[in-house]
Amino acid sequence: MIGKRAYLDLEGDIPNKKILDSGKKMGRTQSEYNEVTHFNIKRKNKMKYISVPTNQEAMARLDLDQCIMGDLIEFTLNKVDYAALWSTGVIDEINEKLNVSIDDYEDERITGIEKLTEAKRIVESKKALNKSNDIIIDNLLLQINSAIENNTGVFFFF
Repeated sequence: MIGKRAYLDLEGDIPNKKILDSGKKMGRTQSEYNEVTHFNIKRKNKMKYISVPTNQEAMARLDLDQCIMGDLIEFTLNKVDYAALWSTGVIDEINEKLNVSIDDYEDERITGIEKLTEAKRIVESKKALNKSNDIIIDNLLLQINSAIENNTGVFFFF
């Protein structure tokens, strides 16, 4: 490849030239080139995950982004579930009490038996106050209980 323009267009070509209405070819300006090669593809309905490794080895693989089938117990949240989870206030309280930052575009974890036990206490107390979101709270509680049982952690991929 000659030159410094190495990005491809949607057809897989290096779009150095454009075709005018008259059929003639003409070089592109840098801004025109950037426009046809730099894509901001938004993920539709991006899902959020609350994951629990099934053992210490699975947790190590998760840190390296090398999980294999059976490594994770995952709870997937769509937009509605995610909004319902936030509306309970449980995430805000976990963030405050455990000094973590579970939030949009953040990956966060709760590990260690003390923090997991405190997270469980927080979720159980919120469950008593939020009857309308029982399924969401129950699933979060299941994840925390699994992490305690497996001596691993709860990983939030939001």
